[in-house]
Amino acid sequence: TIFFGRYPQDEDGREKPIEWTVMKAEKNKMLLLSKYVLDTQPYNKKFEEVTWETSDIRRWLNSDFYTTTFNDIEQSKIADTLVRTENNPMYGTAGRNNTEDKIFLLSIGEAESFFINDGERKAKTTKYAEKAGVRMGSTTEYSLWWLRSPGDKSGSAAGVYEDGWVYRGGYSVDSSYDGVCPALWLNL
Repeated sequence: TIFFGRYPQDEDGREKPIEWTVMKAEKNKMLLLSKYVLDTQPYNKKFEEVTWETSDIRRWLNSDFYTTTFNDIEQSKIADTLVRTENNPMYGTAGRNNTEDKIFLLSIGEAESFFINDGERKAKTTKYAEKAGVRMGSTTEYSLWWLRSPGDKSGSAAGVYEDGWVYRGGYSVDSSYDGVCPALWLNL
């Protein structure tokens, strides 16, 4: 893991360095995924047909989250990334257009291939995210977290359960209690 950027993590909203898991390394860059669920955000504020490209969570990640979490030097190290939005592999729901983003969520395929098993995919929740209302497992410190892939219809988005299982059917896009585990490519 590495530390990069700062975000509120304690119950009192105090910012701390973000711990990232290195998911993949290439010659000049590495893919990072937040080790913890950092916040809760709806995938989209309104219940409607939406894609990753048109989602409110994409806008939030690449504007508010990006500008408040990373200083100018850190921002210069985050790669512009071609983000592929594949169709849902089980239901065929269209992912639509690819995007170019600094910050993004993992897809179903990435969430399934970057982890050995469900246990490794489980994400602990910061006290800040818990206070913000993220849905916690009834007996665990883990919570749900969004993926960018569409769910079983265009009004839902896939996610990961508290136990680490990838839920391809997805949650309603206006759900306000799913967590956010941001991802980014860091230039070395």
